[in-house]
Amino acid sequence: MTTTEQVLRHLEEHRGVPQSGETIAEEFSISRTAVWKAVKSLREAGYEIIARPKKGYYLPMDSDILSREAVEAYLRAGEADWESAPGSRPQIYVKKEATSTNRELCEMALQGAPTRTVLVTGAQTNGRGHRNHRFSSPEGGLYMSILLRDTDLPIEGSAQITAAGALAVKRAVQRVTGQSLGIRWVNDLYLNGKKVCGILTEGASDLESGQLKWIVLGIGINYRTSPTDYPEEIRDRITSLYPAKSGEKEDIGHPPEEDGVPPRAKLVAEILKELLYHPQTQEERMKQYRDSLDQKGKEVIVTPIRNGEEQRAERFTATVEDVDDGMQLVITTEGRRQFLKFGEASIE
Repeated sequence: MTTTEQVLRHLEEHRGVPQSGETIAEEFSISRTAVWKAVKSLREAGYEIIARPKKGYYLPMDSDILSREAVEAYLRAGEADWESAPGSRPQIYVKKEATSTNRELCEMALQGAPTRTVLVTGAQTNGRGHRNHRFSSPEGGLYMSILLRDTDLPIEGSAQITAAGALAVKRAVQRVTGQSLGIRWVNDLYLNGKKVCGILTEGASDLESGQLKWIVLGIGINYRTSPTDYPEEIRDRITSLYPAKSGEKEDIGHPPEEDGVPPRAKLVAEILKELLYHPQTQEERMKQYRDSLDQKGKEVIVTPIRNGEEQRAERFTATVEDVDDGMQLVITTEGRRQFLKFGEASIE
């Protein structure tokens, strides 16, 4: 860890509380000049580090620059058992911009990256969703992917990963922002009837046994974005946890204090806590997933999918009943019950 990284970690762990150069220097056995140089370097990187005469340096509580140090500080906060939690600690990588966190982490997986490797960014240049559809990923969003191997994979199969990811996001968003999201089968989360989060799972299986070798769980959240950041054709169907005003894109590094917008790093940490350190049984998971379905009992339009293509001429209406333990959507249409596997149809 470099001196700059050490200083950033210390400031992240003491957000809002001035830390004297002497205190920081003593903790890492470095000179006060080295601390000053590190602070200068961090400021040049975009961090708003405030200096209080005779008190020291500090990061504002609402500083929202994503960093590994910020995520790790929030992971440690409020988790007395984090240091001794089961399994390995996550290896967190943060990039200012990525092509696609899923694509990049899949490449890392093929090169042998360990389980619980996490890649986080605030913007993607080539984000993608299911069936290779483009996933709009403007700056101000939160895009993260988690690599899971071996004992971190549920024995029930990959379908449960999507459910676990959706519930982790739902609980973390509730805790950090106070907002309640609904889940739409199989991989989207909605806020007030509009999409705010999408989930994409990709992985590799052993050719002989058919067993999963690893899975990358990708999560894309519209965090602090404006409707004008998205293509016009989808603007009326999406929203953000903290919408920025159209034409007045906020400074993501330091949102206005009066807005009370929590840093994205805090939400990353809470999602990781839910996913990695608060495991659920399949029974618990499926009960919560079913209870969170926001289309249950409602009429929807079902579009069959064959060979990856939507068959819009064959669309029909149906009523959503439930989701079974295999993550199949249970619907009724014309008095008949049907079970839809993921990838067989799209629902709107």
